[in-house]
Amino acid sequence: MLSSTNASLSAHHGQQHQHSHQHALPHQSVHQHHLPQQQHHSSQSNGMNNTTAAHHFPQQQQQHVHQDLHQHHHQPIHHHNQHHHSHHRQDEEKLRQRAEQRAKDIAKNQEHITYSARYYDDLFEYRHVSLPKVIARYVPNELMTEEEWRSLGVKQSQGWEHYMIHAPEPHVLLFKREKDYQAKYLNGPKQA
Repeated sequence: MLSSTNASLSAHHGQQHQHSHQHALPHQSVHQHHLPQQQHHSSQSNGMNNTTAAHHFPQQQQQHVHQDLHQHHHQPIHHHNQHHHSHHRQDEEKLRQRAEQRAKDIAKNQEHITYSARYYDDLFEYRHVSLPKVIARYVPNELMTEEEWRSLGVKQSQGWEHYMIHAPEPHVLLFKREKDYQAKYLNGPKQA
């Protein structure tokens, strides 16, 4: 009787142990089921870190490229400014030399300027002035003010107006003045 009871208890405990072992297997399966997710999550995190690093690396490259372009953009401007100033100084030097040569030519040749006698109509008196060719090359292709024609070495009294350009003879300057100009406006003796 005791032996049968022990055998029955042993069988019962064996069933409980087997049943307990069967319940342990799903827990292990659940643990195994979560392990790939953790690995997948870890790989995703590594992928995000790699992507972030890859994302920031081009930005650093872009910053370096932007700095290089910025430096490259300003270097030609500096070179252009130097070239512009150098060219401007050369122009000023040429103008200065031309002005000096003009003054020398006029001073040396103004005694060769000739003045015609006056001729008249009802309203004006006229005369023409002939310039030597050395001075004539400084005559502009337009009518001159009194200050301009006097700067060429022409000497005559006030009131004369350069009124016409004689194209066939650009070295001949044509002047006119109101009749009796000096008596009307200067109250002095007639002058050339």
